[in-house]
Amino acid sequence: EYEKSQLSYQNYLSGEPSKDRSNRALYRLGEIHQKNKTFATALRYFEMVMQRSQVLMLLEDAKGSKAQCLFELEQYDSAENIFKEVAFTHPDDKKKWQARIYLGRLDQKRLDYEKSIEKLKNIYFESEVKDVRDQAKNLIDLIIEKNLNKIALIRLSEKYSSGFPLDHILLRLISIYREERSSSVTSY
Repeated sequence: EYEKSQLSYQNYLSGEPSKDRSNRALYRLGEIHQKNKTFATALRYFEMVMQRSQVLMLLEDAKGSKAQCLFELEQYDSAENIFKEVAFTHPDDKKKWQARIYLGRLDQKRLDYEKSIEKLKNIYFESEVKDVRDQAKNLIDLIIEKNLNKIALIRLSEKYSSGFPLDHILLRLISIYREERSSSVTSY
């Protein structure tokens, strides 16, 4: 299906549409490549839109998509700079929050789990967008479950006095203690 859409947009562009419509088509081609995980190609389309478009929303969307591609290509410093800009300048609040989610994920990719949890926790408590809050919560849960050892969890349990994410940290510690107890009982 993406190949058909891609071909249709390329054919449309060969008919020399107006500048605004051609920019929209270039953006759609970038989205298609992004969905197909051909991030380097998508990045080129988003950069073309950023150079050519005068439409603020399209320009900001292309900027956010460019940052996502850079993130996926593990160009974290470049992605971070753009996500910070999008988080403050994008006219759509949901996309601002989405950029902040990516900033938290950047810390996770850099193995700074404590900083990542702190950013995501702030998003969880500050955002009014349910999808964004749910995504922040799920990412925190994933970090707690997959990336933190017992010592890191204990340190974080001392940092947070109550509520979220302390409850999830304590549940994970209980699970670890049960696993340790079960393995010590079976070794006798």
